[in-house]
Amino acid sequence: MWVKLDDEFFDNPKVARLSDKGQLLYIASLTYSAKHLTDGCLLERGVRIAKALVNATDKTVKELVEGGLWEPGEGCYAIHDWAKYNPPAAKVRAEREAARKRMFAVRSPERSGEVPPEQTSEVTPVVHPPPVPRTPLSRKPDPVSRSGESADALLADSGFVDELRGRFADVDFDYEVTKWRDHIRTKPPKGNYKNSLRNWLENSVKFGKSTANGAAPADPSFFEDRYRRVKEATT
Repeated sequence: MWVKLDDEFFDNPKVARLSDKGQLLYIASLTYSAKHLTDGCLLERGVRIAKALVNATDKTVKELVEGGLWEPGEGCYAIHDWAKYNPPAAKVRAEREAARKRMFAVRSPERSGEVPPEQTSEVTPVVHPPPVPRTPLSRKPDPVSRSGESADALLADSGFVDELRGRFADVDFDYEVTKWRDHIRTKPPKGNYKNSLRNWLENSVKFGKSTANGAAPADPSFFEDRYRRVKEATT
């Protein structure tokens, strides 16, 4: 799913008056709403994830509200003019379902009553040997940290995991967690597991060990210079 963003976004006076963190949080809210088809409505969970994506605070949320970009409502923040520039969620879902049905018909002609020309009614069935039972491998349990935590219990905390996925969206999260668990089995951390996993993911970002799309990180100096020039032009 894509979100529409004007090419003069940063020249808009409302946006230009925001801090750098405010601009990032606003963009994060746009992409979150488009991805999850919320029709521009951010519930508490959506706000928490958007904040985690850019490491924003409640002060940044207040900045967007006072700037008129987020409008407080009953149980959610509404993104200003969302419906004016983006299709409704119901339309997106209907288009996706129609596309799914078209692809199903193309990929499965026999299910739609069509038989490929080269196929005849006399088809010799292929007999496959029965599967060989496999004994499941036993995994060595993760050690318990000095504070009494276990990695399984930590990763079962959906709120904590969602926060990390949002904050470290540029890394292959599942891959890095697997490597982290292998690491703590041989070298348990001195502190608690939460800090250990956060540090592991931060190092993955810092040293570029694992990115979700394989792209090199952008040079922030270009955007910093653009923000400065726009702010100077509007003040």
